[in-house]
Amino acid sequence: MDCAAHRRGAEWTCAVCARALCPDCGPARWRGALYCPECARAAEAAELRRAVWGLRLRQAGRWAAVLLAAAAVFGVVKGCDRLDRFLAQPKEAGLKPAPAFSATDIDGRVWSLEALRGKVVVLDFWATWCPPCRRLLPDLKRLNAEYKGRGVVVLGVNRDEELGELRKAVTELSLDWPQIHDPSHAGAELADLYGVRELPTTVIIDRRGRLYKRWGTMDRKMSTYLDALVEP
Repeated sequence: MDCAAHRRGAEWTCAVCARALCPDCGPARWRGALYCPECARAAEAAELRRAVWGLRLRQAGRWAAVLLAAAAVFGVVKGCDRLDRFLAQPKEAGLKPAPAFSATDIDGRVWSLEALRGKVVVLDFWATWCPPCRRLLPDLKRLNAEYKGRGVVVLGVNRDEELGELRKAVTELSLDWPQIHDPSHAGAELADLYGVRELPTTVIIDRRGRLYKRWGTMDRKMSTYLDALVEP
């Protein structure tokens, strides 16, 4: 090496390996210290690794915070669900006996409230000419599929004047729960018993034969009500 520093006899050393360095012959300065080229590259690589791991740790921390927040929200939602189900529990003092009935469905099977004791009964009063009634049919189909194995019986009570219209709808819409024909010209026994004045009307009867809920359309908490009633 033939540089001015060497000619003056100046000599520096690497901060890592203590190798002799010449200030004019290529030492690297890194964070205020001098390094030989090999140690400088190693220091840069180590710094890069620390930066990458720091970034990963920060990202992991953010994901952990997100997961904790999601868990907290899930806990709140589950808590609200449990509260809804608690509030949906039957209030013993406020429930009245449902009117007793016995009716035959379009397939000839007889249904009576007495025989259904121990089951949760959903009566759906509807007609094929009623658009809101028809919009509820997919929800009833889902409920019937979900709860028929859990002690819930869904009975359709159809108000059409002509039985043929009901049979046609059952076939075309694939209605797979029992349908009772209850036209006004034949006395409308079930509709009169339950004071039905508008369609659709849905009635829930609990396992002890008591009126639990009644409304003019499908309640968004229908599943919550049924869950509360089918639980022992």
